[in-house]
Amino acid sequence: MGITINKYKVTVFVLQVMIILMVTACNGEKRSVDISRNADGSKIFRNKIELFRDYAFCSCLEYSYKKDSIQIRDDSRATLYDLSNDELMINKRGQQIDSFAREYVDRIDARPGQTYEGRKSRSFDCLMFFKSNKLLRFLKTLK
Repeated sequence: MGITINKYKVTVFVLQVMIILMVTACNGEKRSVDISRNADGSKIFRNKIELFRDYAFCSCLEYSYKKDSIQIRDDSRATLYDLSNDELMINKRGQQIDSFAREYVDRIDARPGQTYEGRKSRSFDCLMFFKSNKLLRFLKTLK
């Protein structure tokens, strides 16, 4: 009497064992990747205010250029949202910053005669917004 091995049953058994091992390995310790750090472990942003300020600058640019090609191709705001580890989602901080930037851009658009060689200097205006104490004071209220 020899032992007969059913290859089909062995294959099914091996697959079941592999699936069980994979499931238990996946349910083990979960490691989150901190995307707010560079590859060397250093922080991309020194603090929340720096993150919020960068986001405000990108929002200003996006609202300034509206449906221009720069806005269509640029995903900086979405990237900052991802890098923020939900800091921009807490208490709708991102939306508050967007509203503040949009109000600033509306004031830029309402200013008569502020042009350079016949065109508005939108990037420069957003840079001045980024550096402004008014923005910094606003962002500090979001902490």
